[in-house]
Amino acid sequence: EVHADMHAMAFTPSGKILLGTDGGMYRTEDNTLTWQDIENIPTNQVYRTAYDQQNPDTYWGGLQDNGTTAGNANDINSWERVWGGDGFTMQINPQNSNSYFVSSQYGNIVKITGSNYDYLNYQYADDRTNWDTPYFLSNHDTLLSFYGTYRVYAGDDIGNGNIAIGTISADMTDGPIAPEKYHTISTLSESPIVPGLLFVGTTDGNVWYGQYDIFEPVSWNKIDQFGNDFNVTDVVGSPTDNTTIYVSESAYMANDFSAKIWKSTDMGDSWTSIAGDLPALAIYKILVLPGYDDQIIFVANDAGVYVTKNAGVHWERVGTNLPFVPVLDLVHNVANNELVAATFGRSIQTYSLSNILATNNPQTEARKFGNNVQLSPNPASDLVTISFRKIEMNRTATLVILDLSGKVVHEEKFDGNSTQVRVADWPKGTYPVFIKERHRISRGKLIVQ
Repeated sequence: EVHADMHAMAFTPSGKILLGTDGGMYRTEDNTLTWQDIENIPTNQVYRTAYDQQNPDTYWGGLQDNGTTAGNANDINSWERVWGGDGFTMQINPQNSNSYFVSSQYGNIVKITGSNYDYLNYQYADDRTNWDTPYFLSNHDTLLSFYGTYRVYAGDDIGNGNIAIGTISADMTDGPIAPEKYHTISTLSESPIVPGLLFVGTTDGNVWYGQYDIFEPVSWNKIDQFGNDFNVTDVVGSPTDNTTIYVSESAYMANDFSAKIWKSTDMGDSWTSIAGDLPALAIYKILVLPGYDDQIIFVANDAGVYVTKNAGVHWERVGTNLPFVPVLDLVHNVANNELVAATFGRSIQTYSLSNILATNNPQTEARKFGNNVQLSPNPASDLVTISFRKIEMNRTATLVILDLSGKVVHEEKFDGNSTQVRVADWPKGTYPVFIKERHRISRGKLIVQ
């Protein structure tokens, strides 16, 4: 069986036929009676990527013309075909790997629990939806989900496979004006530190934020800074400060190729460009690395992945072996301390963040002790003592503990070389631990059981 979307054919002198498709290259030696897949080149066009927090070595991809798939490079020929169509956003329940959401073009979402498939009717029949319709499970409460058409929906998992769904906004776009299908929500996200604080961007230049409350209507605030009709590609909240927002846009349709990424520290009242020396290409995704005071920011664009280590003053391309290829999505795999990139033409790529963090400051001598955080007991179920080898005894250290979604679950400043944290009420699991002492970052891994 060959892929249904066929694009090229070649005939060899010996009578073999070669066929190029969206599923790879095939060969027949019996005049098309049978076909053989003859290549294993990672050239998938990936829209969105994800990883399973309970199994962090399992990577997921939403692929153009090849559905949703999951697997690992160590077993490259055994990736599972999870769902069909054009694959887009996946959401894996962090507490239950057997429960997850997948989607195909124009926002068709399926919730899969074990062998059960539940189609979710988030939209009414006349809703305008984006080709890459945004939705997500809340990092703060996985029973809550949010979905964007031209308006915003909220879903509340009420048990037994049922999700109560309702609209929580009016039309967030400029309205049903021709061509209607281009006026949709293009990006939808939630603050990593404020539950229910939602951010919305549209294909026609609108940016909104609002605080969701299950008992009260959402009061939406439109940010007037973006009075253009450019495509808003991403809107994200800071993992450090609850009044800081980042926005990226693409203005290709206006023949404007400049990099557009903005930062506001006052909930959108004023904005500063942090494009710095980025190349003149549209930005598709913003990832602000937790635990670094918004200094380390990654962006995905048409040339790959770029990083700033000084909040946007200077940017540099990440890695040396990634081809110049569009990257549409970025995910922080906290457990593996790596960046996961969805490339449009070179499949899913990963990059170890130790390469970035090890060079975040030239004073590498202060970091030579490496991962020297000590945790006792570990695993822990109540009180855990966290200590590290302190270099500058007169300086205050900052402790940051994340869950595997990247959410900060504990942060404190302390003197000396140790502190104690009570984890009795924390969910069981693995928690990356970081201690920052001036220019030095130490790390460890806490297991709560």
